[in-house]
Amino acid sequence: MRRRAASGFQVKERMTVTTKVDPHPRGLKLRARALDPEKDGYLLVAAKFGDAPWDLEVEEHLRLKARDFERRHVCFTTIFLHPDRDELIGFYSLNSHTLELTDKFRQEFEMSKRQAPGLNLEVEVCYVVAFGVKVDWKDKGYAKQMYAHLVAALVNGEWRPPFVYLKVWRDNSDGAWFWDHMEFQNFDEETDTLSTDHEKPKPQRVRLLMAARIRD
Repeated sequence: MRRRAASGFQVKERMTVTTKVDPHPRGLKLRARALDPEKDGYLLVAAKFGDAPWDLEVEEHLRLKARDFERRHVCFTTIFLHPDRDELIGFYSLNSHTLELTDKFRQEFEMSKRQAPGLNLEVEVCYVVAFGVKVDWKDKGYAKQMYAHLVAALVNGEWRPPFVYLKVWRDNSDGAWFWDHMEFQNFDEETDTLSTDHEKPKPQRVRLLMAARIRD
């Protein structure tokens, strides 16, 4: 838009452009550190992961179990924070688990019986007890960043299990898709109930057993 100045010249009017700032942007380099069970309670109180039963299960683990498990060395939690402020964005909890090398598992990972003779051999794996990104920060690439951190910690650390193992509810299509995208193989399944299920009586749901090889 232009207006005519007294001198007869055309003068462009000053225009103000307002840019909306996304409070939950992509591309942040998150800060990662171990959960402090004595000092980090304030970070967990407001953590919201969604309304689906599997989201509430993750929330229940973080709010009600993670600190106690950390104290008792049941599992170990890494939290991911905003780079500029103490805001929790996500977390994962891990422990060591012994997994049976079933025929289904060997077939999925193309392991010959020469590599794993017998039917009842077991292997120590890293078990992902819980993994979550807060609802406002989902679908922005942070789950992938967190998983990359997990793998790097295992590959470069003193404990180097050959597989990462987890369970994901089949009805949780977003979660199943993500782990499939991270090259996890669905080698078996089980049925169980969810403690956070809204339905009564609680239905039996299928849970996918998935694993990824991170080293030979």
